[in-house]
Amino acid sequence: MSAAGASPSSSPESGSEDVVDSEGSEGSEGFEELTRALAARQREMRLQTVALRSVDSTNRLARRLAARIGDELPRLLLVAWGQSAGRGRVGRSWSSPPGLGAYQSIVCRVGDEARLALLPLRVGIGLCRTLGALVPQLALKWPNDLVTPRGKLGGILIELLGGRNGTLIVGYGINVGHDAPQLPLPTATSIRLERQGDLPVPLGELICRMASAVVDELDADEPPACTLDRYRELAAHRPGDRLGCTLAGQRYEGRFVDFDEQGRLVLDTAAGRRALSAADVVETPAPSAEAEG
Repeated sequence: MSAAGASPSSSPESGSEDVVDSEGSEGSEGFEELTRALAARQREMRLQTVALRSVDSTNRLARRLAARIGDELPRLLLVAWGQSAGRGRVGRSWSSPPGLGAYQSIVCRVGDEARLALLPLRVGIGLCRTLGALVPQLALKWPNDLVTPRGKLGGILIELLGGRNGTLIVGYGINVGHDAPQLPLPTATSIRLERQGDLPVPLGELICRMASAVVDELDADEPPACTLDRYRELAAHRPGDRLGCTLAGQRYEGRFVDFDEQGRLVLDTAAGRRALSAADVVETPAPSAEAEG
């Protein structure tokens, strides 16, 4: 395990339920509060927990553990106080300053492979409903972002290792305590900014609430139509919205139609109706009258 300062006697490889990286003193009080919250809620979350003061990326650590431990790896929650190389979809970096955000990954077995297609939507639903209690205008921007009118609050990165019978890594990062200068982009936001400086829930408690919500979604058994209905209610996109999407380097523009039974984004484009499985989506302004003419 390459997370700095972790004690060999309490590493995930040894089967310990709680792993705490206690090296260093920066933010120690907040980190200790985080570990106490995880220990208190572990049984409720139905997860073994690992808390680390610093790691390159919780998803990368999950990949290393899965490669080393294989089928014996328990269902696990990895939480980092800070990340040195957090990342999002398609290799993008994710700013992860210590103590300001929720940086976590859940590691589990795939289970029912028929549910994989809608899994990103289900994870988004769990996070959006949990955080929506604090940020009422929160919505889901397909395929993996949590957004408000002010900007991006967080993102989701799901990785599948070893095929449909392998290991699933559900990673997500949420901006929590950032002030505007601490955010990486002007298009980002945080719970603190959305609430005008108010943070009514400690970071550790918030992390536990999100993990519980994601596990509930992983374990729930519902028809795909119900999942899609729940996602539509929380989606930032409405029928007729003009969207621009980039998929595999190709640009698509058109009117949003719906999400299909596989969770794909359906667009009416100039070349016809397209269902996109994963893409970068941005709203596009309506063309001017001259352009339309």
